[in-house]
Amino acid sequence: MSPVRPGRLSPLIAVRFCRKLGLLLGLLWLTVPALAADFRVVDAGTHLEKGVYLLSARLKLHFPDGPLEALQNGVPLTIDLDIQVFRQREWLWDEIAAQLQQRFRLEYRALPRQYVISNVNSGELKSFSELKLAIDFLSRIERFPLLDASLLPPGGSYLVRMRATLDIEALPVPLQLVAYLSPEWRISSEWYTWPL
Repeated sequence: MSPVRPGRLSPLIAVRFCRKLGLLLGLLWLTVPALAADFRVVDAGTHLEKGVYLLSARLKLHFPDGPLEALQNGVPLTIDLDIQVFRQREWLWDEIAAQLQQRFRLEYRALPRQYVISNVNSGELKSFSELKLAIDFLSRIERFPLLDASLLPPGGSYLVRMRATLDIEALPVPLQLVAYLSPEWRISSEWYTWPL
């Protein structure tokens, strides 16, 4: 084995250093989405009215620069709200009693200079003069008919959980590869859970 000159690393130490550096960079890469974007369900609840559970919720939707730049250049962004109603069971895993997905498409129309939100499920459209107003609208869910109470088997303890996600699959195909490789496009809130 040849002696190591002062100021130089041995090959073995260099390999170990590169591995540790790669691991550190990988961990930093995984934390970037949390720093760059913030989707959160701040508060949510349901109440029963005329046999139907109505959902109300407040979200925080903060988009990083990449998706906002794409939006300004005519690329629509699709936000999915995943909602599940499940029954807790003592000896088995939880049973999903109902699940649904509400999809909203946010787009910028340059000619009228308006932000348009379309409810993909219902086809309803809303227009806004400013992006902040459009995001504020998306961030509030009020009295959404979630579930007919008669569809739930009687007995048991039911919970609801919800999360918000930016749908990469809904992007134009050339942009999907960029979105998959870039952490700032992978935006999803944690599940928020509450009693039905």
